[in-house]
Amino acid sequence: MPIDELIALASIRSGKKKKALASEMGHADETRLSKLASGRLKADASEIVFLAAAAKLDPIKVLAEIESERHPELAGVWGNLITSAAL
Repeated sequence: MPIDELIALASIRSGKKKKALASEMGHADETRLSKLASGRLKADASEIVFLAAAAKLDPIKVLAEIESERHPELAGVWGNLITSAAL
């Protein structure tokens, strides 16, 4: 899932504007979210998990999907985590 879609979905499903989400993440304004959405910055794991939870998605699955896309050479590691978590 592209991070811009995750941010939009988090805003919609949580009923919160991006500024409120950013504030809950510890940022003074939504500038960081804008930079994440545009690809100028890369979201860290905590940000991805926070946004996934706000979007009412499984945070580990979303993190695994995003990290697998970022680092295809490690996709198997993330796939194994998802498989283990499902058991």
